[in-house]
Amino acid sequence: MDEDQVVVHDAEQGTLLHSQGHTRVADTRRRDLMAATQALIAERGLEGLRTRDVAARASVNIATLHYYFATKEALIAGVVTHISEQFRTVHAPHLHTGEGTPLQLLRQEFADTRFYQIEQPELWLAINELAIRALRDPAIASILRRLEQHWYVSLDTVIAGGIAAGVFRADLDSDTVTDILLGFFRGNRLPITDPFAYDRACAALERWIVAPEHLAAAAPVAAHDKE
Repeated sequence: MDEDQVVVHDAEQGTLLHSQGHTRVADTRRRDLMAATQALIAERGLEGLRTRDVAARASVNIATLHYYFATKEALIAGVVTHISEQFRTVHAPHLHTGEGTPLQLLRQEFADTRFYQIEQPELWLAINELAIRALRDPAIASILRRLEQHWYVSLDTVIAGGIAAGVFRADLDSDTVTDILLGFFRGNRLPITDPFAYDRACAALERWIVAPEHLAAAAPVAAHDKE
């Protein structure tokens, strides 16, 4: 390789590194703006959301915010995507190792809902606000439907797998059970004021779903520790 080729190679490498660095900065800036938006929605509701307040919370100027999100609607759509990603990646401490059995995965769903309410109240409040907005905003409704469809498929896979394995009752229809469970989880979008009542409801659902011959062998749902 001659000197000219070395210079060209170094220039191209520098351009690539610069591009990668710029992309990382842009991704971080977008996440900061979406996190600030989520926090303000949780604090003030969507009706109280102001883009200037979002920019101030993220420590940028309003022009920078508009560079990444041209409109308030685009910003709200971005925060829905941000929340969707958190639901996919943020969970209560795992109750199992490896892939987990159907019963362990069901219990993880119960644990996650309580975890979001108690440990991630900002996330829970923000999704509630967006669910209300979705009733009159087709764009938000479309994004939330995709999130819920992902949740539905994931939960239905667990229920169907448990039925096929004989761990869950054979006379159950997985689609019906999934609909009932999702309704239960949606109903718990309001703050859990009595964790013991929530645990009792989860235990009752578990007794309904698990095959009788497996109930005695199954460890009970962990009760919420009394303070």
